[in-house]
Amino acid sequence: MTKFNDIFLRSKKSKWMYALFIIIFTIIGILIHILLSGALFTKYHRLNETELQSQYKNFRDHELPTLRGNFQGIFTGNIRTMAVLLFVPVIIYWLIIMNLSFLRGISYPSPENLKILVYILMMYFGYNSFPNVYPFFNTYPFGIFYTYYIYHGFIEIPTFFICAVWSLDNLDKMTEDMHPESGLSLFQRIKNSFIYCIPPFIFGFSFLAVSAFIETKIVPTLILQSYLPYIQ
Repeated sequence: MTKFNDIFLRSKKSKWMYALFIIIFTIIGILIHILLSGALFTKYHRLNETELQSQYKNFRDHELPTLRGNFQGIFTGNIRTMAVLLFVPVIIYWLIIMNLSFLRGISYPSPENLKILVYILMMYFGYNSFPNVYPFFNTYPFGIFYTYYIYHGFIEIPTFFICAVWSLDNLDKMTEDMHPESGLSLFQRIKNSFIYCIPPFIFGFSFLAVSAFIETKIVPTLILQSYLPYIQ
């Protein structure tokens, strides 16, 4: 069990291991949603040409204009998710410090113990971000499915993965700062923990802005075009 904890919670600077766990937890979140939604036990009807024509018209007339005008909604939603990944572990850690260490007089808990929180957040990201992936896959032709999900998230999803790895690495840095030999004051430790979040936030902000632009200005047109081979 100790060996597992060393890999799972204390894999010092092993960003590839972090990335692997993040991907695993995200997939677990997707699978949990599929299981809880009953999707595996539902019989799906593959849309025929007439039904696809109806879906095409609905997308063209209603969903397309909505998506093209939703840059702010998509961008701010993604920024909130990124901010949670980066800042919530730090904020929760210092709240724990204040409540447990100051008020109850116990020793500082290690920041790296909050890595599990990052993994859980990514599991929730997987659970919440792909609610219809299984029904969509079983209902629509693969070309439409591929365009809708792959093009839709090919920048957004890797950005969240990178920010999650960065968040885990920041917890490693905080652990180093908490060591008595660091010589840092409490104020310096708190300040550093938030400074560590600034570079990934700037990185994520930039890429999520590009992602939101692509999702609202380019991907909707690609989705619309992906219907054409199946309705002509």
